[in-house]
Amino acid sequence: MDEPDQGNQVVQLEEVKITKFDEKWNKYELADGTTLEIKLVLLMVLKDEKVDEFGVSNYVVRSQNVVKARPVAGWKYEYKLHKK
Repeated sequence: MDEPDQGNQVVQLEEVKITKFDEKWNKYELADGTTLEIKLVLLMVLKDEKVDEFGVSNYVVRSQNVVKARPVAGWKYEYKLHKK
């Protein structure tokens, strides 16, 4: 069965200002004892002019992941340059 040709569609997006936020850290413990803390920081939200069959708008978001690594207590970092 042939798929319908979608062509190049232009979608109108409108920026929606972020008025309130509560960015929480997600914490993960790794097998080597390291703890990773990760959070998503929302930078921009754009809203599509169309809605789906349930009346819900589509949103496009621009975001950034922030990551903190906390190594095991007593761990010391040693930098070694590997020569080819």
